[in-house]
Amino acid sequence: MFGPFFLPTFFSPAGFRMNLTPVPNVRLMMSHRAYWLADKRGAFVGSGLQDPTGRAGSFLGHMLDVSIGWDPQWSFLKRVSFDIGFSHIFKGNYFDKVPNSPGGKDTNYGYTMATIKF
Repeated sequence: MFGPFFLPTFFSPAGFRMNLTPVPNVRLMMSHRAYWLADKRGAFVGSGLQDPTGRAGSFLGHMLDVSIGWDPQWSFLKRVSFDIGFSHIFKGNYFDKVPNSPGGKDTNYGYTMATIKF
């Protein structure tokens, strides 16, 4: 799983992932998933947040991911691929209610990656 969400502390019953290959050496991906704490009194592992009363609820929010990958077809780069991606977390009401929360402002993540295949 991605960064802020650690098994088994959350519940995510469904989502979608769509992969497209518009040309042979380009990959596009988009996915969406919603997350809830498995136990509304449990800790949101890795964040230091927890509401022992459970009054903050359990809805953590939605995450939307998009990425594009490119496999160059030039002979000197045949074993290299490049990827760039972006994730947006639409924070749920848990972050507005949990004690010591940084607040419910949405979060963005981005990455770039180069992979060398042996």
